[in-house]
Amino acid sequence: MIFRNSFNKTISIHSLVAGKSPKETAIFSGLASIPQIAFVLPLDTIKNCQQINNTTFKDQFYWLAQKGSRRFFQGFYASFLTVILSRSVGFGCQHLYYSMLKNKISHHQNTVGSSALAGATKSVICLPLDNIKNTIQTMGVPNTRSYQNPTSTISILHELYKSQGLKGFYRGLPNSMQKSALGYSIWIPFRNWAEKTVPVPDKEMSQTIRHFVIGATAGIVTRWVIWPIDKIKTQRQTTNILQGKSTISAFKSIVKKEGFKLYRGIWTQCAGSVLSGAIFNMSWFLFQKNNQLSKD
Repeated sequence: MIFRNSFNKTISIHSLVAGKSPKETAIFSGLASIPQIAFVLPLDTIKNCQQINNTTFKDQFYWLAQKGSRRFFQGFYASFLTVILSRSVGFGCQHLYYSMLKNKISHHQNTVGSSALAGATKSVICLPLDNIKNTIQTMGVPNTRSYQNPTSTISILHELYKSQGLKGFYRGLPNSMQKSALGYSIWIPFRNWAEKTVPVPDKEMSQTIRHFVIGATAGIVTRWVIWPIDKIKTQRQTTNILQGKSTISAFKSIVKKEGFKLYRGIWTQCAGSVLSGAIFNMSWFLFQKNNQLSKD
């Protein structure tokens, strides 16, 4: 994945977004993710509730608002840890796998393969935190599981382990791996193709806008493709609705019950993805600039 910078030097997009090594990739991706959490968390909470409740954005917003403004930020600490770990592991592993497979397979195969492997790895490592985050965010929504202290990360950890052992932390693991592997293998190659195809403007500001639009478009395309799997994952993590059903059976059940309404919440997710990408990119450039200045 390459493009031309202002000095007309061909560089890897992964180096721009993620540093010069897998370790730098993980560190800088994690740091650049921090500022986005406070802004994107309310949209993420609404989206997760919509995936269970099958409600409109307006109805879900009012339902949460009636419980107070703090309800939109319920699960902040779990979300904080999830986002940082997810970005660090995802970008770091993709960079690592790509380096390991370099010169062994074609560039296109490497990009898709390393992205899918990174997505699956991220799911295995981050799913326990993701389970807790989604559980706290959707607490009180009809059909969700109940807990003694639903807003405490430590309490939910204890209850999950006490009732289900380690399995409790990995509810929805197959769907999480499917979602992340498919999502990464779509988003990164799509962005790769767009970076090579869309002309690079001369002005630096226009170049920044170009990268933002490409990233946002790739995010929206990816979200539409993986949405059904994401919805199944969320329901498995927080309810007993799909218990005992395979992914295909779960998908058929949701389609039969909801039809095209299964996509309710998709634009909430897309808005969150666009906002998340914008804040992440701006944060990354600031961290990268400050890091370069400190080296100089």
